[in-house]
Amino acid sequence: MAPFGLWPGRERPPPGPQRATWYACGVMTGSDPTLLALHGLRLTGLAEAGAVAEIAGADPTTIEVELTALADDDLVVRRDRPPRPGWVLTPAGRARAAELVAAELAASGARSEVEAAYGRFCRLNPQVLAACCRWQVRDPATGTLNRHTAADAAHDRAVLADLGRLDAEAQPVLAALSRALARFGRYGSRLAHALEQARSGETGYVDKPLISSYHTVWFELHEDLLATLGLDRGAETARLAGSGPEPGAGPGPDHGPERGAAPGRKPSAGARAGTAAGGGPTTGP
Repeated sequence: MAPFGLWPGRERPPPGPQRATWYACGVMTGSDPTLLALHGLRLTGLAEAGAVAEIAGADPTTIEVELTALADDDLVVRRDRPPRPGWVLTPAGRARAAELVAAELAASGARSEVEAAYGRFCRLNPQVLAACCRWQVRDPATGTLNRHTAADAAHDRAVLADLGRLDAEAQPVLAALSRALARFGRYGSRLAHALEQARSGETGYVDKPLISSYHTVWFELHEDLLATLGLDRGAETARLAGSGPEPGAGPGPDHGPERGAAPGRKPSAGARAGTAAGGGPTTGP
């Protein structure tokens, strides 16, 4: 097979039945377009190639070519129904994504490092969600919304200060993850960019769904950690509430993005106000 031009030094898998044989010849790495395309859709639920490429840290043309080839293998399917056309995993594609991510982690020998970073993430997670909730609701007791007007300026500054402090704590965690698995390297810069945009007055970059807001990227990071470690979200919710086994005790089923949410849509932080008090995720990141 000739080298795949968009990925110098790597061979492009053949179409059809021979593709499975090609897969078996070696473990995919974090830079492989097949892993990036399938795993990117695993995190988004439904997306165009450009959005998958942003999450994967890959070239959009590369991801488009790969998704088209994966459709021939019935691992992804194209949906052009309005209002949100895009690509989505098939059940076989979801299973294959899980296999590739598990193989990548095993080959890296970095499971303990990823588990340690996940533990640090879980300690920050309720605080980040609480900050996003405060960005939406000024007074949870009365349900008073934050309209981000001049009257809300002091409140907004306080929330952004808290989010900045939490981001400063999160960045070393992300750096450790990046050293363990290179594909985690994109999260630090994406979170920093969202925070910078919010500080400049783009209020949607804290919590708005369907853009790379801080909350959206944080959600994707959490989903990536769960998928990488093969953890079940429900079991993790119970564990973080003090009633479950330690992480790594055994992989659970792969659930994908939030149950109850539209594909690719990250549920609002306001819907998870109880998370901060509970010390861990409920239905959110």
